[in-house]
Amino acid sequence: MKTVEQHSLAKSIFLHLFPGAVIAVAVWLVSRFLLPPALPKALGFYIVAAVLMPVIFILVIKLDSKKKRIIGSLGYREKIPAVKLITFSIIALIFAIAVFVLTKPLASVLQSWAFPIIGDSFDIAGYLVNPGRYSRRVLVLTWVLALITTSVTLPILEEVYFRGYLLPRIDRFGLLTPILGAVLFSVYHFFSFWLIPIRIFATFPMIFLVWKYRNIKIGIIAHVLLNLAGDSISAIPIIFAQ
Repeated sequence: MKTVEQHSLAKSIFLHLFPGAVIAVAVWLVSRFLLPPALPKALGFYIVAAVLMPVIFILVIKLDSKKKRIIGSLGYREKIPAVKLITFSIIALIFAIAVFVLTKPLASVLQSWAFPIIGDSFDIAGYLVNPGRYSRRVLVLTWVLALITTSVTLPILEEVYFRGYLLPRIDRFGLLTPILGAVLFSVYHFFSFWLIPIRIFATFPMIFLVWKYRNIKIGIIAHVLLNLAGDSISAIPIIFAQ
């Protein structure tokens, strides 16, 4: 097993949460001051996340790691049989989907509590709830951008950063490692903070399997498929029925 330098708990907490805080502030500023009413909040979020997320992740790894190449800084790259890789990824995917589906009423309650306090700057799903507010061209553009960013590119980046780089650096905590990873990864989502308790439960099996088998591909496959199902495929009837 490849060993990597260990982070202090305080440093790991900071490196987990700092990117989410920056993205949340940037999304709020863009949504409040730059995004015209004719465009959905989701469009601003996708653009901000697509620009900031890779920049922050790469800078953190470059500044923190002693390796010259990012790939050399990553842990959890041990090989496992393809059958196990696919099986574990599907198990993690099914569990996460089940949790998000079963807790949808709770998520709605939490969201209805949060939005009167923070406003609708983080209403990423608003364009799907009220598609009639926007033109068909805007809806399709937003959906395509979601497909490229939050469904494919960004989950891969998140797995590389959170599971490939940060998680191995708190590996000394043993079984607490995936628990800490699930909690910190969920809190990092400041831009959908009302889902934090649900996301912890939904993502724990995926993070546990990545940690146990030392393979970030499990997380990459499960995370991409989960976001595809949740952000893009489920939106097709809404977007293209307009």
